[in-house]
Amino acid sequence: MDPMDRIIAFAHRTHIWELMNTDWGWPIAEITHYIGLSVLFGTVGLYDLRVLGVAKGLPVAPLGKLIPFGVLGFCINLVTGLMFFVSAPANYTYSPAFHIKVICMFIAGVNVIVFYSFLARRTNAVGAGEDAPLASKVVAAISFLAWTGVLAGGRFLGFFKPPQHWCEWCGLFS
Repeated sequence: MDPMDRIIAFAHRTHIWELMNTDWGWPIAEITHYIGLSVLFGTVGLYDLRVLGVAKGLPVAPLGKLIPFGVLGFCINLVTGLMFFVSAPANYTYSPAFHIKVICMFIAGVNVIVFYSFLARRTNAVGAGEDAPLASKVVAAISFLAWTGVLAGGRFLGFFKPPQHWCEWCGLFS
């Protein structure tokens, strides 16, 4: 059984395919996905912008306390995104927009590991009117751009429904 058939079999075995192909399954998942995205980008984006120097009248630490909500938004998006993927894998697997989205999510993930491993404590100590360290600004810029890339890649998914032969270069299912 090839990987695409395994994904489709999983979708049917778990009844995700049936749920997503009801009149309301896909729309409710889309609404939930956008809510998660709004929470994620709203919290992480605000934090990144403050670290980059926007709204310097605010200390960084209170915005950092909102990040768990961003993690919740990401978890919501991960679940709904997987539901979309297993319900229509060919729409995603062969789409350059999906590839860009996944690459940007990977960059954002590595970036958050770097941030919380080396910079979070120092960054959260930045008070009102102070500038964040340069390394924190670089990580915040990468974060903001990566999440913007995820957002753009997701948005362009609706415009690209490529045939399988478009993805010969990726080697996933050829």
